[in-house]
Amino acid sequence: MKFLTKGDGEEIISLVSKYEGDGSFRDVEAELAMRFPRICKHIMAAIKAFYMEEREDIPSEIKDAWERYAGKFVRLSELEYMIDEFCKRHNIEREKFRRWLCEKPRIIKIRDLNADEFVGLVNYNILKSIFKRAKKVEMIFPVELEGKIVREAIYRAIYTGARISHRTNNQVKLQIEATERDISKFAGLARYATKIEIITWSDRKIVISGIKINLGPEQREFDSEIERELYRALKEQGLKVLREPRAIRLGDIVFVPDFGIEIEDRTIFVEVMGYWTKKYIIDKEIKLRRAWEQGIEIIVVAYEKIANSISHIQVKKYTYQTKKDIAKIAKKIADTIKKSSR
Repeated sequence: MKFLTKGDGEEIISLVSKYEGDGSFRDVEAELAMRFPRICKHIMAAIKAFYMEEREDIPSEIKDAWERYAGKFVRLSELEYMIDEFCKRHNIEREKFRRWLCEKPRIIKIRDLNADEFVGLVNYNILKSIFKRAKKVEMIFPVELEGKIVREAIYRAIYTGARISHRTNNQVKLQIEATERDISKFAGLARYATKIEIITWSDRKIVISGIKINLGPEQREFDSEIERELYRALKEQGLKVLREPRAIRLGDIVFVPDFGIEIEDRTIFVEVMGYWTKKYIIDKEIKLRRAWEQGIEIIVVAYEKIANSISHIQVKKYTYQTKKDIAKIAKKIADTIKKSSR
């Protein structure tokens, strides 16, 4: 299946612009079906992330006036003349009135876009469709993304029921095997991958590398506003902060801390505890206790009401009540780390 290039993206954006304000998605799709028949639906899905169709509307008194003027039935041979006369009489823009009368939609832009962003979203749509037909996938990532990739893979495996495994040396190799559900959820990881090998259910092998992937405007980098605020506040303290730095094996479980702070030859991990469910607290308690037992340096930033659940674990802890507390906590963390490195 063909993936788009930047040149393709520029061509498609130019095509949509031609119909902007005076055309419909059907007009665009008719041309795209000739140029990109196999991936037309994926292109249209991406177009609708940046454009929308809007139907013309006019005041109700103008609608009533037209009905009185034209009656219930109008001969086609007389229609254009009647539209001209009616628009002149009521001082209405002719094309606007005609669009309303013919119920013709028009395309309007709802978000700015560039060719790279658009191509990335189309390619993501295409890749998702391939992953839906996949029984096995192997993805290669840079080693510095280990934490992020493993965490995201675990989340997607829970959702899809897929079997996953990973190995790390000078790169991260993630293997995914589909079970009862399709594994299209894993397609989002492709934006970080250097190479992807896919085996479909029909035993076709597909190798992909070097394509642009963009998940669109709704993707979130952080699990919560507290994480986002803490990351920003730690950076403002002049610390080198890594998001989801690496996967730590703790016996039969894997722990991916929210952040890692690099200082000299050390990495100090930071974990945010914000959710308040029994299962969540037990899971965090097990991981933090095992990390502490293995001598891993870790700081916990916990919501005040659940901090007692880890009071027996001798890790450094800071508690918060609201997002307003995070800046002060970040300063305390920075001061503690800088003192310990002297």
